Parts: sequence; structure tokens; C-alpha cells
Amino acid sequence: MKARKLTVLNLNDREVREFRSGVGKAKHFDLCKLASWKDVQQNVGGLSPCKPDILLIDIDFEDDRSISKTTFPGCGDAKPIGLLLALPYIASRAICELAIYSAHFVPETFDASPVLKSPWVLLPLGIIAAKREGIRRGDSEFSSSVLGGEGGGGKILEQYMLSIPRLQNPSQALDRAYNLYIVKLLDAVTARRLRVSNAENIRLTLDAAEAAALASGAKRIAIDDELYLELYGEGYGTDRIQWLSLCAGPVGFVHDDVDADGLKKIRSYLKDFAGADPVFQKALHVIREQDQLHDKAMNSGFRGEVPRERFDRVASRIYAVEDDAVRCEILRIGVLLANAHAWAVSSFSGGGAIEGTLKQLGVVSKKGNSYAGDQRTYAGWFKARTNGRNSRTVSRPMICGRTLRIRPLEKFKNDGVDRTESIFLKWGKSELDAIDKIRIRHFLELQQSEGYVTLPSSMPYLDVTA
Repeated sequence: MKARKLTVLNLNDREVREFRSGVGKAKHFDLCKLASWKDVQQNVGGLSPCKPDILLIDIDFEDDRSISKTTFPGCGDAKPIGLLLALPYIASRAICELAIYSAHFVPETFDASPVLKSPWVLLPLGIIAAKREGIRRGDSEFSSSVLGGEGGGGKILEQYMLSIPRLQNPSQALDRAYNLYIVKLLDAVTARRLRVSNAENIRLTLDAAEAAALASGAKRIAIDDELYLELYGEGYGTDRIQWLSLCAGPVGFVHDDVDADGLKKIRSYLKDFAGADPVFQKALHVIREQDQLHDKAMNSGFRGEVPRERFDRVASRIYAVEDDAVRCEILRIGVLLANAHAWAVSSFSGGGAIEGTLKQLGVVSKKGNSYAGDQRTYAGWFKARTNGRNSRTVSRPMICGRTLRIRPLEKFKNDGVDRTESIFLKWGKSELDAIDKIRIRHFLELQQSEGYVTLPSSMPYLDVTA
């Protein structure tokens, strides 16, 4: 899956030459412009309709030739259909922000512009406002003195209109909508409606860029245009957004590097993005490092099967200075996700799951049809390692040899009558808490987006509501 820039949809009947993808203010955005009622029809009905993260809406489409003979009573020459054209797009993404701009916002009061009191403006505005503000049980819907009908009290559409910033061009609107989008995205991640997969990679990449700049004496730090934020949302799947696009504000929209103040702002973004389930992201980072090392070995011309480097050894190199509890949780999540990977690769049948789990963790060497050697290391992670001569368990308060050196992991409990325990998950019957189920679904979605597995349409055993 390729990373994408933030998508900006500009609904505007007039050409703004300096406002287009990759130019000026829109340097770090993919900008789609629709200039007429018919343009919107073609886009919505086409094979690849625009899915904006940011929606910029001009109210008046007086230059739209497809409605040239249409008049709007009380609005003079104005044709205020912009908000109506925006309706198909307001829920295109998990996070979608908008800004409205118009020359009719010049008056400071609502009554000064009859266009703003037009039903063509107020009707779609009520729908947009309901989507943005939310209508919860017990709340009254928006009412309007202009449109008539029963007064619901509470939310008045004309008052909401007065609260809209008086923006007059798409550049101003982009400033406003971008800042609100970042706030909403951070809120969604903090509330765990969206989950971030790779904040660790971004942190380490920024650390390396800062160190390189300090070593060379450079005052500005370049941001890699291939760096991206990976997001996962229930029902939305996996999404990758270029980090430069998300950080367009701190880099001044037109730059691709930052000064010290800009880097501080970017790090504040990252702190919030990484704040939800950071240890899960550390475990993912170890798995991806394993993948990269394995791919590098495979491409080096080595003949035969190339084993993966052990998970605990890779984790020790990257996270040697973390607290014991963090290192222990990194290992536990790594084992959990290795089980998930093996389960998915074996087509959810359970066949070969134990073998696959050990391979994924890099703790087994194959000899014929049996596995020996490092598989005992895996058992040792659960304080189940034997001395090789009989079945007595060797007591080891510290595990993983010279790597992580942490306490043993807890065995997985199964939901059977006998409440058995195992160092491998028993899918569909294992007792997993809600956060581990979400982690597994998140990980498997990533695996599917990268082409490693194909998931079934339903996974009831990972349902957090069950």
C-alpha cells in the first residue's frame, strides 16, 4: 500500500491558478477541484469518486453554466448551491473536516446578506451541522426561524451560521480546515477510535534526521517525503498518510524541512499519536525490523531457507534501555501477534499454527519433519523450559538469556471445561481481553493490506462485544 497525501476537495466555480496540487499552499496536498453541478455528478457517479480529508466549500456558484437558467428568489444573481454539492462528501473518511468561504461573508451580521438566509444554504447547512455537531438522544434538532416549522429550542441554525468563520478564499479556508483536521485526528487517536501502527518508526527517523543535522551544522532538518503515518480504524481499514502532508502547518505549507521550533511542534504531534497503546507499536516495530532483516538476507543470494532473527534479540537491540515491564509486554505482544500470523497463514484452520508461530518468532530450526533446538527457548519464555533429560521444569527467574532478561510470560488460558493453559493460543477458545482482540484485528488488517494474508469476512472470536 502506497502512502498518500491528504486529499483536499475544493468546490469552487471559479479558477484559482495558484491553488492546485503540489503548488504553493497546496504543495503537500492532493487537490481535487469541482466547478459545477455536473462536475459533482460525474465525480460521485464515477469509478473513483473523491474521498476528501478536507473539504473547502464556496457557497455561490454563479459561474456554473450547467445551472445558468436557474434563478434563486431573493438571491439576485447568486446561485448558492455550494453546500448542497458538498453533502455527498462530508463522511468520506474516518476524519473529514470542512471550511466554508464566500464573498457573501463580507457583511458582519447575518441579516446583511439575503443569500445566507436562502433555503438552498440553510437546508444543507442543517445536515452538515448535524454531522459536525452530532445529534444525540434527547437533543433537539436544528430549528430555523427562516425555514419555519416547529421551534425545537436549543440549536438554532441562524445562530450556527453566525459562528462560522468569515473566510473569503480557498487559501484561508485551507488554513482553517487543516488546523481543525489535525485536532480531530489527534482526538480520534487519543480516544482510540483510530489506532496508529508506526509512531515508533517516525520517532526513530526524526531522531536520525536531527542527529544528522546537528553533525553537519545545518539549522533546518529535512523531513523524508516517504515517511508516513499508518492508521487503522474499525470499518475503515488501514490508511497511510504522508508525514509531510500531516505536518504541512509546521513546515510552513511550502517547505519540506523545519527549524528547531517546527521540529518541536512535529514531536508534539508524534507524542499524541504514539500515546495510545505505545507498547503495541514497539512490538510492531520489532516485527517489521525482523521482516526487513529477513528480506535483506533473502536478497543477498543466500541459497536455501533463511531463518528469521529471533524476536527477543531484535527487541533487545532496539529497546534495551526500556523498563522491565515494557520489555516484557513487548515480548508478550510479539508472541500474541506471531500466533495471529500463523493462524491466518494456515487459512484459519489451525493446521501448522505451532510451527508457524515459532517460525514467525525466529526461535525454531527445522530438521526433517521435527523441530528442535531453539523451540526450547520459546518454551523458556513461559518458564516451561526442560533440562533435556526429563520433563522436570528448570526454574529460571530471568529468561531470554543475554537478550531481554525479563520475567517469564503468563501462559494463555483456554475457555475449555478444564481451563487448560498453553504457550500457544487456541483460536476461538482462548481467553483474550478486549485490547488484545483489538490488537490482533489491527495487526491482521495490516497483514492483509500488505498482501501477507487473506482474512474472512467475519471473525466473531475477536469481537470485543462478545
